[in-house]
Amino acid sequence: MLISPDDLTTRAARVRLACFDVDGTLTDGCLHYDAQGNESKAFHVLDGQGLRLLEDHGIAVALVTARESAAVLARARDLGLTHVHTGVKDKAACLRMLCASLGLGAGETAHMGDDLPDLPALALAGLAVAPANAHPGWPNACTG
Repeated sequence: MLISPDDLTTRAARVRLACFDVDGTLTDGCLHYDAQGNESKAFHVLDGQGLRLLEDHGIAVALVTARESAAVLARARDLGLTHVHTGVKDKAACLRMLCASLGLGAGETAHMGDDLPDLPALALAGLAVAPANAHPGWPNACTG
């Protein structure tokens, strides 16, 4: 079920922590490997500016990804992000831990993701969102 524009505005106004999956959300979803097996990812500069603007306006930003990735750690370092969680198997548990450490309720969080491991965190967050190129059935899967 999609939410109304008024409900979206209300939920967004409460957000104090914005969590983002990485692959397919902050990247194009492709995994690139060189001959030595080193992974690289393409991040968009405008997304990085948006993440910085969130933090600069008092909204904590967290990257929460199931994959271990040196590229994610490097990008987070470039952006000055402190809440970076790689190799996460349970994203909802990570979101609850972040809420506890920041003194927030789940209703004060947003989670953006595009894949099955994101569903529990999306269900927990006060505002659940997916990138525009997510599967057409994805919003219904997220918001029940």
